[in-house]
Amino acid sequence: MTRKEKIEQMKALISQKQQEIRDLRQQVGEEMIADFYETHNLKEGQHFYFKDKECVGVEMSADWGCLKTFPITAKGEVSKKGMIIHSEESIKPV
Repeated sequence: MTRKEKIEQMKALISQKQQEIRDLRQQVGEEMIADFYETHNLKEGQHFYFKDKECVGVEMSADWGCLKTFPITAKGEVSKKGMIIHSEESIKPV
């Protein structure tokens, strides 16, 4: 095997591993979201309080380390700006 072939082989392996990481992150996110709803006895789309603000929905944060939720605005709309859930201790049912 030539060096160029070896380099191409390693590049292909890197691409494969990156896809595996993306797939695992997706699975972790799905499990974290399911665990959140199960832990707090909530259903998807059900409103709850977080830090004394009414919120709805959870999704993975951009850094994949935690969840974020979306507060309800004074107009009754779902905010486009999410709030990071650092601690689930302040989650309360509506």
